[in-house]
Amino acid sequence: MMYLRVNVYHFWGRFIRGLMELAVIDKGHPFTFSAKKLEAMVESQGFRILSSNRASFFQSWKKDWSRALSGNRKAVIQALLCVNRAHHELILRRQE
Repeated sequence: MMYLRVNVYHFWGRFIRGLMELAVIDKGHPFTFSAKKLEAMVESQGFRILSSNRASFFQSWKKDWSRALSGNRKAVIQALLCVNRAHHELILRRQE
């Protein structure tokens, strides 16, 4: 069994992240996932999803605003552009 927690983006967030990375505004990570892409990837690698839980994008957006109000410039940009990410937690089992 495996527990996996990954930041995922909704469609708009993935699109804007891609633009930011192309413009070298924010390098980001080598991979950007949506919840569906993440689940498809782990299933294609032979895992069965036993449990899946994704945080609300609205809650993540509110957290970005909290960080923005404390002076974090990157959080200001993320909150204004709605480029927030949410935690996606999966419990997986290797298929036999």
